[in-house]
Amino acid sequence: MTGPPITLVAGQPTMIPVQGYLRGSGTKPGILNSSDSLTAAVWRSGQTVSVFTLPITWYTANSTQVGYLQGQVEVTLSTANAILLTPGVSYTLLCWRAISGTPTELECISRIPLIIEPIPV
Repeated sequence: MTGPPITLVAGQPTMIPVQGYLRGSGTKPGILNSSDSLTAAVWRSGQTVSVFTLPITWYTANSTQVGYLQGQVEVTLSTANAILLTPGVSYTLLCWRAISGTPTELECISRIPLIIEPIPV
């Protein structure tokens, strides 16, 4: 499922909470497994290789939830990765899970367009 666009500032690190959806679930958030393996990457439009991969963890909302039961993850964009993003270029954040017990079966749980703005002067 494609989420709403997220606006980022080039060169600025940030934490991005992401709502995951399972294939065929429509707009109903996915319930994932705590043992699922998570992967996230940023892709430039029209490219076949990701620009970079990102650390991804379960989103716990200040320890008020576990994340996997809500289908929510959090992606960390470091300064080193953020400086690789060019304002005006189309990027997409993709998050996957490898289903516990079947590590070769990947499922995209979120696809989010990224809007990159220049560093304010």
